[in-house]
Amino acid sequence: MAYRATALLALSGLASLSNAKPIHPKSSAASSSWSGSSHTTSSSWSDPSHSTSSSYQSFPTQVASSKNLLLSNGFPNLSPAALSDVNNAAHGTLSNASAGNVTLSNASAGNVTFPADSLTNFQLVAFNEFFEVAFFTSLLTNITTGVPGFEIPTHLNSTFILDTLIAVQAQEELHAINANTKLPVPLSTCEYKFPTTKFDDAIALAATFTDVVLGTLQDIATIFATNGNAGVVRGVAATIGQEGEQNGFYRAIRNKIPSAQPFLTASARDFAFSALNQNFVVEGSCDISSIPLKVFDVLTLNTPTIGLGDQTISLSFDISGFHGSAEDLQFVLISGQNVPIVQDLKNVKQDGKIVTFDADFLQQTDLLFGLTLGAVVRKGGPLATVNQVANAAVFGPALIEVA
Repeated sequence: MAYRATALLALSGLASLSNAKPIHPKSSAASSSWSGSSHTTSSSWSDPSHSTSSSYQSFPTQVASSKNLLLSNGFPNLSPAALSDVNNAAHGTLSNASAGNVTLSNASAGNVTFPADSLTNFQLVAFNEFFEVAFFTSLLTNITTGVPGFEIPTHLNSTFILDTLIAVQAQEELHAINANTKLPVPLSTCEYKFPTTKFDDAIALAATFTDVVLGTLQDIATIFATNGNAGVVRGVAATIGQEGEQNGFYRAIRNKIPSAQPFLTASARDFAFSALNQNFVVEGSCDISSIPLKVFDVLTLNTPTIGLGDQTISLSFDISGFHGSAEDLQFVLISGQNVPIVQDLKNVKQDGKIVTFDADFLQQTDLLFGLTLGAVVRKGGPLATVNQVANAAVFGPALIEVA
């Protein structure tokens, strides 16, 4: 798989800290140096002398007695008082506006008729947002309880970082509620695992899965519009913008320019659903049978670091479940809003059931910045769009991040 796990941090092991306070910033001044710039830029996340105080200094935490996601404020089933607290923490509310006969948020799906494919959109969004709530809850708890490796670097303003993450956690709670309340049968939460043991790696992981979300919401908006549910597209677009703001933050504190590409990489629902189940959801902890999306077999990215410049990368997969041979397969890269890059598998080697192959990753030639999706697909079908690639995919996605 694309994420190389070094440890699994299950939420079931976290203590409940509903009154945890953000760490105070260091007293010494510091500044952030932007990559490729000859000058130093001082900012609220890098300058401890700038303190941004939040009016919501606590955050809901995982209930220790529950393996599946359940927060101390009752999430995913919030009382009116708890929802008010989440709104305050999120710096805003669920929408009460109407688009045609569809209330954009906090509406009962029983009052609205959505086609099955549109309901699948809501299922995927809720499924993903539950994971994101779990991730940021785990990250905040690890930071505020002093778990080794999760110390906020001293050159960053810890108060600002924590205020931001607390707001993000609350915003993801609202995203989840917004989608789950549209479903005739709401989804239940799962148990989750996270492959990071350090603050920097957790922020990098947040940037990667947010990139996948940004690509997948493009697919979701298109499906809604095609299905005649244009009234909810405005809300999807608002969420895309919000997630983009988040990702600019994750990139900036890692000394990357906030905007990775002029047009962000497209994705498809099956790729997002596969990535979530392959990397984060504890298998068997929740019933996913009602979600009519594919979970592809894992495509492992073996090359540990992919930087700037044209290069060859190595990938592998377990072929035991595929009815055919490696000769029946091709490798595809998806970047930006461009036509997918299709190539044959190179230097194919098979050791038992594991197939290893090389592929060209022409980062400089093709300007592959930000997220690039990789997939191994069946030969013979059309591969001109991301959805055609997803339809033909057998293994994937590999999630490749560059600059």
